[in-house]
Amino acid sequence: MSPRRFGSVFSLVRSLRQSRGAACGSPQPAMHRAATRSSRRAAAATRAGVECLEPRALLATTDTATVGMPLLPPDLVAASATVAETTALPTVTVASLTSPGSPTGLAAVPGDARVKLTWSAPPSNGGATISDYVIQYSSDVGTTWTTFADLVSATPSATVTGLTNGVSYVFRVAAVNAAGTGAASDVSPAVAPRRVPGAPTGLAGVPGDGRVGLSWAAPASDGGAVITDYFLQLSRDGGANWLTVVDGVSPATSATVTGLTNGTGYMFRVAAVNAAGTGTTFARTAALTPSALPLAPGGVVAVPGDGRVTLTWSAPPADGGVMISDYVIQYSADMGATWITFVDPVSTTTSATVIGLTNGVSYLFRVAAISAAGTGAASDASPAVAPRRVPGGPTGLVGVPGDGRVGLSAARPSPTIFYS
Repeated sequence: MSPRRFGSVFSLVRSLRQSRGAACGSPQPAMHRAATRSSRRAAAATRAGVECLEPRALLATTDTATVGMPLLPPDLVAASATVAETTALPTVTVASLTSPGSPTGLAAVPGDARVKLTWSAPPSNGGATISDYVIQYSSDVGTTWTTFADLVSATPSATVTGLTNGVSYVFRVAAVNAAGTGAASDVSPAVAPRRVPGAPTGLAGVPGDGRVGLSWAAPASDGGAVITDYFLQLSRDGGANWLTVVDGVSPATSATVTGLTNGTGYMFRVAAVNAAGTGTTFARTAALTPSALPLAPGGVVAVPGDGRVTLTWSAPPADGGVMISDYVIQYSADMGATWITFVDPVSTTTSATVIGLTNGVSYLFRVAAISAAGTGAASDASPAVAPRRVPGGPTGLVGVPGDGRVGLSAARPSPTIFYS
C-alpha cells in the first residue's frame, strides 16, 4: 500500500472485525522507505523506533523512513486521523527530534600550555540525551576555529592541552545528541596559557620552642604571572614523606611553622604559586630541630658604683636542650613599669657591668638567657640599687709628731647630696 503522512502523525485504522492485537500485537507495523519529498524532509531531521500504547502506538523513528502497513488490508487504512468508528482506533505517531540548544556560562581558566573549561548544559536537549560536546578554540579572535580532539563525554568541563604559553585564545562549545550537533555557545573571554613559576631561593630556617621561622627569596622567574602564594611543606623522616603546612594565602617570603615537637628534626621545602599553578621545583632546608626555651636565670645581685651597677647571676637550671649563647640584661628606673635593654657584646658569662646610669637614681635589673630556640623567661628583678659617686679627698692634712706617734688632721671633703 502507499503510506499516507499527515504532519507527523500516521493513523492506522483497524477493522472492528479484527482483534486489538492487530496493531499492537501482531502483525507488527512494517517500515519502508518512500522516495517522496516529504519523506526526504523527514530523513533530514527524524530518527525513531516504535512503542505500542493502547489505544495508540507511538513511533519514534530510528531511521529516515515513512511508515506503511502492508500486512493490513488496504481497505482498512484511513485517509485521515479521524475515522467515523464507534470505538477508539490505535494510531502510530512519529516523534521528531531536534539538535540541542547552546551551552551557557562558558568559563576558561589558563594553565601551563593548557586552559580548563567549564560550562552549563543547554536549557534544551532537543528531546534526546546529550552524548558529547564539541570544543573549539581560536587564536585569531574567532576568525578561524580548531576542534579539540578529546574523548566522548557528556561532562560539562574539559581541559584543552597543547596550547602555546603567552598566546591568547577564545573558546566555544556545542552539545551533541542523536539528532546532531547543536549551535555553539557564546565565545569565552580571551585567556593566555602561562607557565608555573620557578623555584624560590635561599630558604633558611631558625628553630624555636615548638616552631621554626622560615624565610626565602622569590624565584627568578614568575612564569609570566604574578606570584600569589607559596606552597610550604615539612618532612619528619628526612624527605621520604611530605606534609602540607596550612598557612593561608600570601605572597610574603617568610613564615613561622608552629605546633612542632621539640627535639624532632624537620626538613622544609617551598614552591611558588601563580595563576598557572604551583611550581614543580622546590627550595628546601636541611633538618632543623625545635627545642624548649631556657629557664630563667637566678640569684641576680646588683652592686652600685659611680654611674654604673655590676651584676652577677647564676645560669638557668635547664637550657631547653640547646646551649645558651647569650644573656639579655634589662633595667628599669620606674620600679618595673618599663624596661630598657642594655646593649652589650654577646657573652655567655654570668656577670656584666651596666654603665651610663644616673647617680642617685634607683634601678631594678633582670636577666634572661638566649639559645637557638629563642629568649627564655626573665629572672626575678634585683633589689633596687642607686649608683653613687665615691667621695673626694680630704684637704689641709697636717701632722704633729709626738712620742712614738704622729697626730694627723685634715679638712673633710665637700659633701655630695643625692636625691631619689
